[in-house]
Amino acid sequence: MNAFLFAAAMLALGAQDVQAAPQGATQLYVKTVPPGAEVALDGKKLGQSNGLFDVPAGSHKLTLQMDRYVPEERAIQVRNGEITRVEVGLKRRPEGEVVLSHVGDTSDAQRSFADSGHAVAFERPAQTRSIVAVKLFGARYGEDEPPNEDFHIYLLDQNEKVLEQVSIPYRRIERGPLRWYTLDFPAIEVPVKFFVAVWFNAEQTKGVFLGMDKKVQDTHSYTGLPDKGYHKVDQSYDWMIRAVVSPESGKKPTHPKVATYEEEKPADTESAEALPLRTWSDSTGAFSVEARFAGVDQGNVKLQKADGQIVAVPLERLSQADRDFVAAQTGPSQEAGKPGAGEARELMHDNGSMAAKSSIAGGGHAVRFQVDGDSWVVTSVSLHGSRYGEPRPPKESFKVWICDAKLKPIATFEFPYGSYLRGNPVWKTFRIRPTRVPKDFIVCFGFNPHQTKGIYVSYDAQPSETSLIGVPGERPPSPFAKGNWLIRCKVEKRSGSSTKTK
Repeated sequence: MNAFLFAAAMLALGAQDVQAAPQGATQLYVKTVPPGAEVALDGKKLGQSNGLFDVPAGSHKLTLQMDRYVPEERAIQVRNGEITRVEVGLKRRPEGEVVLSHVGDTSDAQRSFADSGHAVAFERPAQTRSIVAVKLFGARYGEDEPPNEDFHIYLLDQNEKVLEQVSIPYRRIERGPLRWYTLDFPAIEVPVKFFVAVWFNAEQTKGVFLGMDKKVQDTHSYTGLPDKGYHKVDQSYDWMIRAVVSPESGKKPTHPKVATYEEEKPADTESAEALPLRTWSDSTGAFSVEARFAGVDQGNVKLQKADGQIVAVPLERLSQADRDFVAAQTGPSQEAGKPGAGEARELMHDNGSMAAKSSIAGGGHAVRFQVDGDSWVVTSVSLHGSRYGEPRPPKESFKVWICDAKLKPIATFEFPYGSYLRGNPVWKTFRIRPTRVPKDFIVCFGFNPHQTKGIYVSYDAQPSETSLIGVPGERPPSPFAKGNWLIRCKVEKRSGSSTKTK
């Protein structure tokens, strides 16, 4: 490009605002009227307009936000090796916005929920019509880099029916001290009485601490999720959530079907009968999780969430009520982590070292075990593996069979595919209802895999006479000669245990 054409191109772009890109660079120039809007690409903050940014080529979602202006979202195509220009005239919000609030400006406490959300009831003034933003007082916790996912704002009517779902990138909330955040979105019409609910899908390593104002006379706050229902908090505090409403017309509610926690939860399994869910809290009361007790290992309490994921929490970090519960489960005269009333063993044939992995289409992964006598029950099974396929696990369960020596089922259990993550293989332990076994028995996992979903099961490089391929009811199992499946089980010696078959 000669000097004249280059100068003309810069004039066309607004030379006072944009500088020349290095030859071959892929960049995005964003200009807004007025300038100073926050620019985000695919949820990641780039800076403020007017500005020139290095970005990858391809299709993206551009988001522009500025106080007192209607947020803008648009799909853009960034061309490789070029400056892609976007110019937007921002629309000013109409006068008459009202901030609805039950709380002050600072918090007295903070809390994060796993498997639940925070909700606040509001009543808008008659002269307003739509909600245009939600303000919350909070701070993100976990890794320095925010997770590459969204949290959700639900707008509900007074009967707790979902009017609209708004997804907000986790990147919008920063780590550090709690502060107010304004989360703008295009206007959405709401009834006079409505709820604002947020769900962070929190875990110990990812979530948002939400501020609590305890200086209130009467609470307007609730906990829950759309598919689980909402329940008023039993103390006099309010979540630090505010709603910004406006006289402007907005989008009519679409009443979407939302995919929340309970929709991801599979049907009840046999393990749920023996291990009911309960709410666990840390010693500060700031974090809680709904999970089943799954044992104690070297001072860490293992908790199994409803999706099958197991988290380990140091015993001393739990509330006193939870420590008392653990003591009751392990026995008053037993040290945490020691076997209970009877002798306990972990049975295995593998050497613990993964040599390779395999997924068996049309078959299953099975291992023969042996105990001395008929007074033993299996209490848990473990498998070293990883999920493959789509990022989101399929909405189905896999099966675990406890079988006799001929692969005839004694008991059948189901666990959610979401128990395993994609990526590096890990050990997962699944508690089951204690099941009596004969001297020779088989533990079998069946994942019904396809090209787009399945579990890779690890095996070692040692010769094996106990690992098998097969599932109950089809044909006799065949030997697996490449090594030992990394499948184990724990047994306890008991005098009278269930052998109910599912």
